Amino acid sequence: MAIFESTYVEPTVPCKHCGTPTTFTSTCECNRCWMLRSRVESDVTLARRFLDAKVPPAPAPEPLDSAELAAVLAGLRMIQRRGVDVEVMDIFTEAGAHDGLNDDEIDALCIKLDGAESTVPAQERIDELTAQLEALAAEQADLNLEAKEFGEKP
Repeated sequence: MAIFESTYVEPTVPCKHCGTPTTFTSTCECNRCWMLRSRVESDVTLARRFLDAKVPPAPAPEPLDSAELAAVLAGLRMIQRRGVDVEVMDIFTEAGAHDGLNDDEIDALCIKLDGAESTVPAQERIDELTAQLEALAAEQADLNLEAKEFGEKP
């Protein structure tokens, strides 16, 4: 017995609302747009209320305290001086959504974040915090080395 295979392909057209290919060639509406239009037409007044409703804005984030701001600025300056570690590259580029900030953009961001209220010159404060972070990184490396010597996992 022979099996008959059909090579017929149902024709499609782009939906006149969203452009999604649809096989509904008579209405030129995909199923989603047809259903939405039908529901809106069934109660236009209610649909208008939804469309006119004000969506409340997202709450403003809390401002950074001085320690948080200093940590962010120091981290930005470290990136500027050393580049971005592989472990945080996805965060820095939002998983490749963009290239990340260049040195000039990091400078501008640091100035934007630091504002004018600081009493300590920003670069001086950043240099101090960068030195502290470098010292902590060296200390962590030493601890990892000691742990390996004792057969422990760092």
